[in-house]
Formats: sequence, C-alpha cells, structure tokens
Amino acid sequence: MKIPRRIKIRHRRFKRHFGKQQGRRVWVDLRRENVLQTLLHEVLHARYPRWSENHVLREEYRRWRRISDRDLVRLARLLGKVG
Repeated sequence: MKIPRRIKIRHRRFKRHFGKQQGRRVWVDLRRENVLQTLLHEVLHARYPRWSENHVLREEYRRWRRISDRDLVRLARLLGKVG
C-alpha cells in the first residue's frame, strides 16, 4: 500500500474513538489496541476522502486480511514518526 508523504500523523487521546482524520491530518490514540489497523483505516480516509465510512471499512478489512510484512513495517514506521 502506498502512503502519501503529505499525510501528517499525530497522537491524540480520545474518549470514544480510536482515531480521526481531517484533510491530510490523521490522529491516532496510541493507548488503544489495534493501533496499526486504526492507522490503516484513517490513512484510507485521508487518501480517499470521497469514500463513505462503509466503503473505508470494507477496504480496511480487505487490506488488513492481505497485508504483507513489508506493509506492516511501513505502518509501524509511520507510528515512529508520530508527533
């Protein structure tokens, strides 16, 4: 999966959500479980802003089932850049 470089990823604590996306900015709550899957979900929102929530959920599920080790490393590296 190609992740655009323009996406800014930040840490933020949420009471009810795992993550949030607005434009090219993505926030994830690092205290929650499934952080990598949440990051994938929010990156899909940022990359495809016209997709509905259901479309993003289906695509997230499909990609998560087939994710390669290489892509998992890419996502983990993005977490390392969280500011």
